[in-house]
Amino acid sequence: FLQVQQDSATNDAFSLRSFAVTTLLHNAFSTRSEDAIPQTRALDTCSYNVEVLLAGCAGSGLTADVEVAAPKARAINSEIENKEQETYSVDETQLPGGTQISKDYKNTATLTFPDGKALTIDFSDVSSLDFAALPSFDEDKCWDIVCGRPFVDYNGKSMLASSFSAGECVSASSWLHNVTQATAINSMTSQNMLEKEWTRSALGEHASVASFAAFSIALMSNSAPSNLVEDSLIAALDEVRHAKMSFNIASKLARKVIGPGSLPPSRHEFKHNLTALAVSVAKEGCVDETLSALAAAAECELIDQVLENGADAVTKYSGVAEELLVSIRNDLQIISLDESNHSALAWRTLNW
Repeated sequence: FLQVQQDSATNDAFSLRSFAVTTLLHNAFSTRSEDAIPQTRALDTCSYNVEVLLAGCAGSGLTADVEVAAPKARAINSEIENKEQETYSVDETQLPGGTQISKDYKNTATLTFPDGKALTIDFSDVSSLDFAALPSFDEDKCWDIVCGRPFVDYNGKSMLASSFSAGECVSASSWLHNVTQATAINSMTSQNMLEKEWTRSALGEHASVASFAAFSIALMSNSAPSNLVEDSLIAALDEVRHAKMSFNIASKLARKVIGPGSLPPSRHEFKHNLTALAVSVAKEGCVDETLSALAAAAECELIDQVLENGADAVTKYSGVAEELLVSIRNDLQIISLDESNHSALAWRTLNW
């Protein structure tokens, strides 16, 4: 929520429009008495507020950049309260085995903007022709999509570990694909945005290991055949390798060793419920794993474009050393193929 205050003295065009509208309304609604005295507002005292409700995230895990040209601004992060869910329709379908009942729900909540958490910024020393940037969200508030199979808790919330450098977490370096390569990262060029993107990808692959572990338990809780359980465990080992590859790339781009911390505490329930298993497999496996495979393949094509066109190719990988680009491309080819196999596992499970 953004509230902007602007004085008319800094905007002549608005002042003239305001004066014209004020004069028009006065002439339209005042009496035609000769004694009537026009009452217009002095231009140098006119001011207005603008209130804007906007998303603080720009998508793809990036924070939104907001720039303001005004004497003052207040930024308030909203809070969601009074969340409720109610049934607004029930459908009954007669099937050979009985009656199937489906319900549609309406979710409501109150969006509040606590004044106590408002951030007021004074831009009075900024020229009216210049824009000043507002502080953006913390990066982790904008993370939404992860690479690989997402690890979700009982409430459907996606779980990710935090990232740490080797000095902050002693086990961080153990998640590198090749520890010896990490010693050479100081010779690499630091790529801040790419580093964050690959750290995010690595954390997603790291969480996928736990996701396949939970998936294996869910399969066994519903008497799945052994070949599905075995393939699920193999997929978990694939994700360990993907995580190490990704942390290795992130470390090279950051010029320091980056690895995962602990997963946050979570609650899980494994029931004899084939319907719930099928729904989770469709969402987390058939959809998310397929998208992960396609995303990795698209990244390979992007890197190939940079390798072929060199400095003429303007992409997020521009400026990265060719040796590192080749290494990233090769790892992505492996990840893309493995994710395709994981997607196929999900479809085989759904078919079962």
